Amino acid sequence: MIKNIFKVFFSNGIIAVAGLASSLLLPNILSVEEYAEYQTFILYLGYATLFHFGFPNGLNIKYAGKNWECIDKSQLKSEMRLLIITLIFFTILVSFVSMQSKNNILILATFMIFSYCYLNSLLQLLEAWGNFDLYFILRILISAFPQLLPLIIYFLSNEVNSLIAILSYIVIYCMVSVVFVVYYHTVLKKYKSKKILSRENLETEKIGFWFHMGSYINVLFNNIDKQFVQWFCSVQEFSYFSFSLTLQHTMTIFLSAVGRPLFPYLATEKNIRHTGFTTVKRYLLMLGSASGIAFFACCFVVERWIPTYIDSLNIIRVYFAVFPAMAVVNCMYFNLYKIRMLKERYIFDTFIMLILAILANSIAVKLKYKNIGIAVATTIIYYIWLFYGTTIFKELKIDSHECFFLTAFLIIFIFIPLHFETVPGMMVYFIADILICYVCFPHEIMALVKLVLRLL
Repeated sequence: MIKNIFKVFFSNGIIAVAGLASSLLLPNILSVEEYAEYQTFILYLGYATLFHFGFPNGLNIKYAGKNWECIDKSQLKSEMRLLIITLIFFTILVSFVSMQSKNNILILATFMIFSYCYLNSLLQLLEAWGNFDLYFILRILISAFPQLLPLIIYFLSNEVNSLIAILSYIVIYCMVSVVFVVYYHTVLKKYKSKKILSRENLETEKIGFWFHMGSYINVLFNNIDKQFVQWFCSVQEFSYFSFSLTLQHTMTIFLSAVGRPLFPYLATEKNIRHTGFTTVKRYLLMLGSASGIAFFACCFVVERWIPTYIDSLNIIRVYFAVFPAMAVVNCMYFNLYKIRMLKERYIFDTFIMLILAILANSIAVKLKYKNIGIAVATTIIYYIWLFYGTTIFKELKIDSHECFFLTAFLIIFIFIPLHFETVPGMMVYFIADILICYVCFPHEIMALVKLVLRLL
């Protein structure tokens, strides 16, 4: 598992660098209005996963922990065909409907349904099979390249706009989709496809549909703050808010480097001891607290090179405070929901958190706190979810050491930026974070040091 985590970390490191370059340069290249258009396209694109109706989720659960060599290729061929047929149908249907709206950004987003859903479905399958070599390649192609292409065009032609940035996504996703459709057609060509509308595929769809509903509610949960800002704030405020979320997403990429390999690991280690869960949880909390260093780095860059977006720093600080809670929720809770087949519970819990997020965001808007208030509301909901989740997964109960760690993290993360300049603040935070980690989790820190020394 450690080897796979490093593979995903390396690929996500490349993606994070591309995302950071895009996050920092694109707002300088585009006007505030054009950047808002580009971010609106990204927002709409997040909703596209609705249209595979959970079949990839079912495949992800079905194949978790299984090697490619052990898979029934004839059955897989029928599953791939069913996935492609479903996505083609809904791409055509939704594109036709969206054209009636005459919303150009929405229309462009619907053209992405097939390629976006197909490639993300492949990522789920590669994750389930533990094929992180191909996963590494695909992730870079569809995550790094669309963000870098507008920058390359700008440096070559000295001209770029929101439409070019959007078309970069569409062109790259379509090209990569064609390559992988042909690749899997070639790999599975010698196998005769089983019946597409079979009982086995129906069972896979049933299982995947319920988890898909939960996952889609989670997509709504992750997008609701951005959607509220788009509805109730100015274009400029939406642009600042989107800029902050983009930087947060860059850090979230590193969390997924841990969460992805954890899924097949937890699926095959069902008898993992209680202490094993506690250890993983504590490493995730420490990984989340390390995000504070990235916050100071973002401040340094924005203050010196992107002064137009300096008003977004308060939003960035609020969103970076969420990472310890987000790390446990995304990497542990979501994986355990799937592994333990808690379909109804997953849907119920994500729906409850979505309702709480809507209420909290509505209160923020009503009190005229606008984008900062919405960011605070989202952060609070994540910490509620962190503690709420321990009522479902008893072995992940937050103990006194972890409560002290979270409290200390929030205090230093809030206090240090208020009393120190950016560079000194980063150094003070780094030292304080290490001390807190060692005081709260000495055994985990020493084990990590020993592992690093062995690798060296």
